[in-house]
Amino acid sequence: MPRPPERRKRRAIDAVVHAALLESNAPISAYRLIRRLDPDVGTVAAPLMFRALNRLIAARLVIRIESLSGYVATKAGPGVDLICVACNGWQRVCDRTAHQRLAVACAAHNFKPTRIIIELAGLCHECAELERDDVGVNRIGIHKAAG
Repeated sequence: MPRPPERRKRRAIDAVVHAALLESNAPISAYRLIRRLDPDVGTVAAPLMFRALNRLIAARLVIRIESLSGYVATKAGPGVDLICVACNGWQRVCDRTAHQRLAVACAAHNFKPTRIIIELAGLCHECAELERDDVGVNRIGIHKAAG
């Protein structure tokens, strides 16, 4: 039995959105994704984009970087997201151990998480290299604690 046209359209939108995320090397917002889509696909309304992203997240093909309000395609499992506060750079470190330890801690407190998000804010290697000295304000405007 052929699939209903609506389901085919959803799968087509999901495929196009996933492909656009695979081409991006940084988290991208849903609205920027809409602008970036190929004109041949046609205009995708914001609600359709968010539904597509939610389906891709449910399929574990995409993750949302909460603090950057962006999405990235992922092939890796659970991880820790490293976010540079200076350049908004993003990197994912695959680490099942961190997630397992959090799951054990939650169980010890009778807490059932619906999802685990680990995002660390700091400076990437390149931005850290721009620092001027150990005390005061560095070149990228981040105040550093003395001592």
